[in-house]
Formats: sequence, structure tokens, C-alpha cells
Amino acid sequence: MSINNLDCSILNEVIKNEKIFPGDLVKKYNTTDRNIRYKLDNINFYLNKEKLPVIKKTPKGKLFFFFKERILLETMLFF
Repeated sequence: MSINNLDCSILNEVIKNEKIFPGDLVKKYNTTDRNIRYKLDNINFYLNKEKLPVIKKTPKGKLFFFFKERILLETMLFF
């Protein structure tokens, strides 16, 4: 399984924004909450398969990466 352009865009949004919620992604990409949840699961599956840090979620729903994970992923996406 791989990730598509929308998945990559969502991953970039989570990496770039320290405070982002699934609802923000729903509005930005004009899609449904269910589709965003599916996309996030797909992204995490892919990241886990590649042995990379996965997207974490707070109890209030905020999506995030720890600082070191964010730097690692930004570096990898740059190349």
C-alpha cells in the first residue's frame, strides 16, 4: 500500500502545523470527517510500514508529531 497526493498533502499539513485538528483538514480539503479519518489511518499504516514515526492524537483530537519526529520527517520529505 502506498500514499497518494492527498495523503501527502495531509501529512505535510500535520508536519507543518503544531496545532491542527481533523476538522481543519475537513475544511481545507473539502471532504468528510470519515474520509479524513480513513486518510490518517492510511498515512499511519504507511509510516509504520516504513518504520517512521506515526501521527499521534491527543484526547481532545489534536494531531501532532513530537519535535524530533517532525524534524526527521521534514528532512526526509525534503529529499
